[in-house]
Amino acid sequence: MQEEKENIHYGIIECESKFLNLFGYQIIGPNASNRYFILDSEEQEVGFIQYKKIPHEHEKKNVSTPYGYVMKIDSPQLKCKRTRKEDTLSNHYLFFLKRNGHEEPVKLCLGDSPSVEIWDKDYGYMSFLLGHNRLYCEFQSETLKYSFKELLTVTISDSHQKYENLLDFCEKGKGFMEKKDVSSFHFSFDKDYSKREIQVEELFYDKGEVVSRDIVEASGLITFEDVFEKYNLKAGSLERFQTLIDEILPLQKNLVVSFLEMVENLSPEIALFFTSLEKEMTREKKL
Repeated sequence: MQEEKENIHYGIIECESKFLNLFGYQIIGPNASNRYFILDSEEQEVGFIQYKKIPHEHEKKNVSTPYGYVMKIDSPQLKCKRTRKEDTLSNHYLFFLKRNGHEEPVKLCLGDSPSVEIWDKDYGYMSFLLGHNRLYCEFQSETLKYSFKELLTVTISDSHQKYENLLDFCEKGKGFMEKKDVSSFHFSFDKDYSKREIQVEELFYDKGEVVSRDIVEASGLITFEDVFEKYNLKAGSLERFQTLIDEILPLQKNLVVSFLEMVENLSPEIALFFTSLEKEMTREKKL
């Protein structure tokens, strides 16, 4: 005799609340129709979540229609419509930011390795991922005369540590498609556990041509932290990204701080980039 599967029900607390809390929204309800109302920080209604049957167009006959949650938000800052079955634990969200008269798509994952992708009209594509042993950050920015494109990746494994930071720049308005218009600075290093010292590489390209390339066995630098401190890796792409993302996303608190709260057992090498933020989080918890 086949055993019946245990009924699994993931409610609003397990799923939607994590997303809503980021924006300072609260939930009240439900009413008689199983509808919960979403309120912003000014206690204005900006959407709802309703528990209801969710039919599927290819649903088989004689199969009961599953229940689930339908969430709709239409606030001055964002628009979102999301449906999930009650037995599905989904941490992925697609929504639209309302900025400067445009609706800009955003993908947000709030799982163990949270991430965000934004397609912004002014700043272009940007992406950020934070995991136990991985950091990824990509974004663009501009000054009065130049456009910049930055990429930061850090990967930690049992046998290898790798850091890479790429900065491309060109005259404003020319874009990054043509190599002849772009200059680049690349900084990277590898820590292979079979070797004592760390190899550091610096590359500079001017309009597609290699101008200089230095590869050195960094004398006396034998740990990730040694290189981190010597080259002041904390000041750079990641700091600029945090400033930019806080301007774009209307969150209740810093995006990076929110992500740090979701990642457990952050590796020591990745944690180096967030020392001041982690101290601030610890102080807030004590208060």
